[in-house]
This record gives sequence, structure tokens and C-alpha cells, in this order.
Amino acid sequence: MMSRLRVPGLLVLAACLAFAGWLLMSTNFMIHDDEGYVLIGLKNFSAHGRLYDEVFTQYGPVPFLYYEGWHRLFDWPVTNLFGRTLTLVHWIVAAFAAGLIAWRLSQRYWTALFTLVAVFGYLWQMTWEPPHPGGLIALIIAVGLAGAVEALARGRTAVATLILGLAGAALILTKINVGLFWICSAGAFLLIGTARRGAWLAAAGLMALPFVLMRPLLGESWVFDFAVVFALSGAAVCALVAAGHPPAVQFRDWLAGAAGFAGLGAATIIAILARGTSPRGLVNGVLLDPLRHPVNFHFGFLWPPLAWVVVVLAVALTALWLMRPALRPRLAGGIALLRLLALGCFAWQADTWLTIHGPGRMISLVLPLTPLFLLPLDEAPAGDRRRQATALVALIGVGQVLHAYPVAGTQLAWGSFLLLPLFVSGLAEAAGHLARRLQRSWLEPAVAAVALLAAAWQVNLLSDQGWQRWTTSDALELPGAESLRPQENVRYALRILTANAQLHADLLYSRPGMFSFNLWSGVPPPTLRNATHWFWLLTPEEQQAIVARLQAEPRTAVISSRPLIDFLDQKVGLTITGPLNDFIRQHYRQLFSVSGYDFLVPRDSRAAPFYVAQNFESASATAGVEPRLITVNVAIRATVARIVLRDVRNPAMNLASWSADNCRVTVSRINALGQTAGEPQPSSWPLQIDGLRQLHLYHSLPVPAGRPAQQLVFLDAAGHPLFEACYDDPAR
Repeated sequence: MMSRLRVPGLLVLAACLAFAGWLLMSTNFMIHDDEGYVLIGLKNFSAHGRLYDEVFTQYGPVPFLYYEGWHRLFDWPVTNLFGRTLTLVHWIVAAFAAGLIAWRLSQRYWTALFTLVAVFGYLWQMTWEPPHPGGLIALIIAVGLAGAVEALARGRTAVATLILGLAGAALILTKINVGLFWICSAGAFLLIGTARRGAWLAAAGLMALPFVLMRPLLGESWVFDFAVVFALSGAAVCALVAAGHPPAVQFRDWLAGAAGFAGLGAATIIAILARGTSPRGLVNGVLLDPLRHPVNFHFGFLWPPLAWVVVVLAVALTALWLMRPALRPRLAGGIALLRLLALGCFAWQADTWLTIHGPGRMISLVLPLTPLFLLPLDEAPAGDRRRQATALVALIGVGQVLHAYPVAGTQLAWGSFLLLPLFVSGLAEAAGHLARRLQRSWLEPAVAAVALLAAAWQVNLLSDQGWQRWTTSDALELPGAESLRPQENVRYALRILTANAQLHADLLYSRPGMFSFNLWSGVPPPTLRNATHWFWLLTPEEQQAIVARLQAEPRTAVISSRPLIDFLDQKVGLTITGPLNDFIRQHYRQLFSVSGYDFLVPRDSRAAPFYVAQNFESASATAGVEPRLITVNVAIRATVARIVLRDVRNPAMNLASWSADNCRVTVSRINALGQTAGEPQPSSWPLQIDGLRQLHLYHSLPVPAGRPAQQLVFLDAAGHPLFEACYDDPAR
């Protein structure tokens, strides 16, 4: 039974998911700060042009032209809000397009609903790295594939190849490896429909592709497993596509694809050259530099033993299907049951896919299972072209899985979500096949109900997580990131570090590159060559140029992240070295530390930290004199009614509280270096703070131990936080 696509229902569901997505997006901030790296590149490109020649990036020109279009068209500042809003749009549209693909392949409305939710949940890591090009890539591949599938289903092969060519050009000029995977998969599809031996050529190409791509790291077990599983799955898919009456591809179809690829590619190149990029810079940035970069940064995921069982089973069943047609009726029932078993596993582990380990586990099973979801269980009706569209989805989906090499992070989800429409349509086919075969009309609605209930459970988990984080956190209130609500130990650290950068620096750099601090503080980096892993992405000459700028400017600062440095060293095997790192180590000292961040200033700097509290206690008690003192430098205009002490790990609990009843206060004027410029003056409550001041809080309350995890929160009369102060976390 086919069902009509009801777009308004999908739109309502997408709007609900967008709300949940915004809660998740707004309450997350990753300390590795790929977000800041991308944003400062976009901002510098918008201001200066000359991508690659001056403005550093690892990516192609398409994201820069695309985001600049939004920036110029709506006069939209390039901020965290800018990047996160567009990333949310990419996330929702990609999930919506995947739902349309599932509906077109199955003609079942429930598959569109289920796929929309499943893909949305599967891509939850979009919240980690907005506006990383991976989000734009997800949009391009989902919309491009949806358009090509629709064209194939309507019998318009030339239109489909045109769309494939357009998407291929956009991907090549966004991230060259992803574009090459798309071109290889689309080329395999067209080749199978063109030449007598096209299937052999396509299978040979897909089998060789992972070994050529992964040659530098084939000695690592996860890489070798990845290559073998991909090669076997790709060959099986090619064999099934060839056996399934692929479209007869004509020369004009190839020409349409080439025209789309060349047309968009040429337009993009002309546009980026017009913005000041040189031809040499473009060739180096898009093609040569990615090839020259050694595989310095890589990490993988575990392939469970079950993956090998699945791939052997899938290849064996595919071989039987192709070589023993007489067995197909019996094989169809078993394969249908295996598909329903896969749905049961998904429903049982619905919450697992929403964890950091979910996409890795998903790939290790869905990649080898792909041939079993491509096998036709029934004969297609006359004139039904959905088999051709299904073949294209399988080939494109398998090819994109290689995006997870060599960094199996968020790339795992970006590279594998296109297989979900194939799997969901395969579930619908299996349910219909078994319902007819067993004469159980209730079976298909039951499968749909299980799938939709699992999807609803995922939506509930995501929405609840986002709502809990939103209602238990405070706004960051930094320029361009006002509505962000990261967890408290990160939030207060970002605010304090940014305030000190504004006070103590005219140039600001970070180790590794964390450029959101530049955006929030308004303090520029030394040059336009800004990279997260600058210690291997930038040449020694480019690092020396940064050193020269830091040497020439008397007021500079560096923010360094100990957790990130330890992660790179201990988990990835990357040690930060090079002339820039040597300069930082030799010429900077720690001013203070908070939540693992070290704020560094030149060794000869006389700066004192702001918003960093110190506790003192009198050695001997004196009658009528408070035995304890807290001092803190601040730079703000505010009226403080109360001060509380909180643990950032449990900010809802007040450990101590100071107000007019139990705290005497004096205030000293200070300069931007934190040096006193006058005698302390008594101050009455509520405290009127007007600019650069040092506060002296005299009290008798015992202060709990473990101060580096504690913060002073300065509240107004309504109890709302005005600003925070940390306690220094001494260097190790």
C-alpha cells in the first residue's frame, strides 16, 4: 500500500525538532573550539578576501562564499549566533531531505517521519562544531541526493546527473576528499548503466579506493578493518546494482553531469578569484596542500567482531542471490527477517545512537549490512523506477562512509547518515513482503509503530537533555554569544579569560588555536594565518611571522588549554612543537589559571589578574576585627547586593553568602594593570562599583577547601548574576 506524502506534517515535525536542536545547540561549547577557527576565518575573509594567500583555511572556497552570501545579504554579523543558526538550518534540512528520500524509495509516509527523526538524532554532533563545513556538507549531500533520486524516479536521468554534477562540484570545492567520494560513487552508478563491463570496473574501483586512500595508515588495525569491510561491501553493492536493471545511461547524461560540475566549479573559481585569491593560492589551498599534509591527526573507532560476522553473511547471501536465482524466494524471507532484526536492535539501543560511541557502532554494522538492504525482495511493478533510485542511494551512501577516515569524530555521522533512508525503505519493503507472505496484514503497521515509537523515544531524550541543560545554566553574555549556555565550569572561565584579554592585550593568541576568544574580546590575533593545530598546519615561516608580531607589540597575551594539550599528546600522539611554541614557552608566564585554561602574559609584564579572588586569614585573632579577607580586581559598572560562593560543579548550591549583615567592604581605585591608584575607601551595601576597582571583603565565615573549583558570584538585588570571580588554579 502506497501512501501520499503529506509535507505539512513533516514541516511541523521539523519545526519541533528545530526547537530541540536549538536547545542542544545553545547549551554546548567544545573547548577545542573548531567553531572559533571557522568563524574567524569567515570574518577575515569577509574583511580582507585573499583566501589561501593571506587568510588560512584547510577547506575549499564554497563555505566562505556561501557564508559570506548570508552575511552580506542580511547584514548579519559573523558571530557564534550566526554560525549556530545556519548550522541548525543545515541540520534540519539535511534530516528533512533524508526523509524525502526514504519516502520516494518506499512510498510509505511513516518512513519519511521515522527517517527525519532518526537522521536528526544521528546528527546530534552538529552541536559540537558549528559552523564547521561538515554541516554544510551534510546539507549538500542530502539535498543533492534527494534531488537526484526524485529525478530518477521520474525517469529524468539527465536531470539526475546534472544534480549529481552540481553537488560534486560543490563538495570538491568544500572538502576535496568528500567530493572525490561523491564523484567516485556517482561515476560507479553511471558506469554500471553505460558499459557492458561497467559493474566490474566500478567494483574494482571501489575495492581499490580505500586501500589507496588509507595507504599511510593501513598498519593500524581499525584502518585495515575499515578498508576490507568497505571493499567487500562496495563490491557487493556494485554487483547488485548491475543485476537490478540499472538505467541505460546515454552520452547526454554524462554530458549533463559534466556540465553541472564544470559550470558550478567555474562560477565558484571566478567568484573566489574576484575576491583576491591568486590562481596559485587556489590550487595550493584546494588541491596541493591537502595532499602534502601528512596524516598527523588521526584517530579511529573499534570494529567489533560482530562486524566481521555481518560482512561475511552479507557477502555470502549476496553471492547466493546472484548465482542461484532459484533460491531467491527462500532467501527473501530470511533477508526480510534480518532487516526486522536490525530494527529491533535500533529500537533496543535507541539511546546509544545519541552518545559519542553511537555513530562508530552504527557504521560498523550498517556498512556491511548495506547489500542486504539493497537486495530486492519482490519484483518491481512495471515502470517503477525506484530500484534505480535505491541503487544510487546505496552507492552514494557507501562512498560517503569514507569521510570517517582519518579522523573518526563527527565525520562518522556526517559520512554515514545517507544510509539511513536506504535502511528505512528496506524495512518497509521487508514488512510488506512478510505481511503478504504470511498473510498477516497487521505486520506492516506493527513495524511502522515500533519504528515511530523508537523515533519518539529519541525525540524525547534529545528534548529532555536540551531542556535540562537550558534550565540549569546561565547565559554566557559575551558579544555574539549572548544566548549560549555552556556548563558553568566552562561558562565562567570563558567570561573571565575574555575580560582579562580585553584588559591586558592588544594581540591575543592561543595554544592550540581557540579563536572564539578573539571574537568575544575584540582583540585580534597576530596575523590572518589562524589554525587550530597551527604547530603542524602552519609552516615555520608562518609561525615566525606570528612571533615577529608578538615581539613587536608590548601588550600581548596567550590563552593555553592544558586539557587539550594533554589530549593531543596522550591520546593522539601529537606534541606541540615549533618556533612559535618555543617562543611562547620562553617569553610568557602564567598570570592565572581557571578550569584548565592558563592565561599567559609576557614575562616582563606587570599585569595583575582581574576577576581572580584571593583569600587571606589573620594569624592571630583580634577582638572586633574580621579574621578573613577576600580581595578581587574587577572592571565593571554595577550595583552588587550580595556575593555568594558556589562550586562550579554544582552551581545551584550556595556554600557561603556575604552581604551587609556579615561583610565589611573597602574599595580601591586601580589601573588597567591592577595596580592601586589610591587608598581603600569604605563602601556601604549595596556596593556601587564604577570602573576599575579592587574590592576588599572582610568577613568571619569559614571558606571551604578546594578553592580552584569554586567561584564568587556577584548578584544584583533580584538575585541575578552580574559577574563572577574564580580562584587561581596553580600551574602543575
